[in-house]
Amino acid sequence: MRAWLGVAFPIVLASVMLPGIAAAQQLGPRTSIVSDEFRDRLSERGRNESVRQRGRPEYDPAGIRLGGFTAFPVIDLEVYSTDNLLRSESDELAALGLNTRLGSTIRSTWSVHELSVAGSVGYNQNNELSSENITTIDLNGSGRLDISRGRNLQGQVRFSRGAEPRGSSGSVTDSKSPIEFDQHGATTGLLWEFSRLRFAARADTQTFDYKDGQSLTGTVIDQSERDRTQNTLTGRVEYAQSPSIAWYGEIAANERAYDVSSTTARDSTGVSVLVGSSFDITGLTRGEIGVGYISQNYDKTIYEDQAGLGVRAAVEWFPSRRVTLAGTVSRTIDDSAIVNSGSIISTAYGVQADYEFRRNIIVTGRAQLVNADYSGLARKDKTTDLSLSAAYLLNRTAALSFFVTNSALSSSGAQFGPKFAETRVGVRLTLRR
Repeated sequence: MRAWLGVAFPIVLASVMLPGIAAAQQLGPRTSIVSDEFRDRLSERGRNESVRQRGRPEYDPAGIRLGGFTAFPVIDLEVYSTDNLLRSESDELAALGLNTRLGSTIRSTWSVHELSVAGSVGYNQNNELSSENITTIDLNGSGRLDISRGRNLQGQVRFSRGAEPRGSSGSVTDSKSPIEFDQHGATTGLLWEFSRLRFAARADTQTFDYKDGQSLTGTVIDQSERDRTQNTLTGRVEYAQSPSIAWYGEIAANERAYDVSSTTARDSTGVSVLVGSSFDITGLTRGEIGVGYISQNYDKTIYEDQAGLGVRAAVEWFPSRRVTLAGTVSRTIDDSAIVNSGSIISTAYGVQADYEFRRNIIVTGRAQLVNADYSGLARKDKTTDLSLSAAYLLNRTAALSFFVTNSALSSSGAQFGPKFAETRVGVRLTLRR
């Protein structure tokens, strides 16, 4: 049963940290359209290996042994140039910037059970506007208790501090600085296998705490109505038809509770039901495809309830050992931050190609499209992200990556929102041990 794909659970933090903190292959402006958590679940079968996952012993960091643990410290230094720092349609300000990040992952090396802690601190600065300088913090801790073969308990706690990117669909546009927020949460899960059957359950809680902004005139922009806690319970059953293919059914129920009780609070409950297949066919492809039903019902009658088709799919294709092609599709219901709109139906599409030009040179092309349809408003947003990057692994302790990205937001409808386009070019030096 270890050979086939399991349910999504918290995993070792080395794979869920920001780019550069974990594996040597995770270089460039982004890691992958296929999430690191999803890649780890796919690798359980051990039938296929992507370009980014492949081990390179002569280039992978060795880490620092600490008894039954190994530490993987990392320093990222990134220099970039942007033609639109504020991601504004009318005030396109060019700037140079420096992003620095210091982090480390400490992971157990035990034969059974697992424990991992990780953290990073980053500072993003530019030469034009100090108001755009941001400090970020990420802290994680996770563990797995192995009860017996194919049966375990898992848990994770996490905290992050960051800022809402300029130009995010539905974000505050008139704030002097990006809106900062804290996010913390915890997850517990149980996995149990019987012959060809696998049962899994997960409980997750997330809390969002937004900081007030300030307008150019000094007026406070209250963000307290966005503070919320989201609780989710998920259950999943899988049946392994063969070592290559499994069929599954999954149901998840969520509750979104806002801290401020008002006539406009977006308190709601929702459900997601998906059925589909996970597969890992040797030398060809692997992935998971699920379709079903999603809904979100809001307590306040001023907001429209939403229901419809739910989709979650991620597939990787291996035309050769040196090439990995990936595609993703998802359809979700998210809360809106726009007045008079309760929710957003988001449909996301992504494609990515990784090419191992040489053993230590990886070239990546990536494209993603997100369509956001606002309920209660005549407005639709379209966000596109394109990137081309090359990662050059110098040795075990150093790597360079070069990248160019283009991000754009367009908005249509009678109540359309802001628009922007930004091109960014940069180089990153990663030092690790």
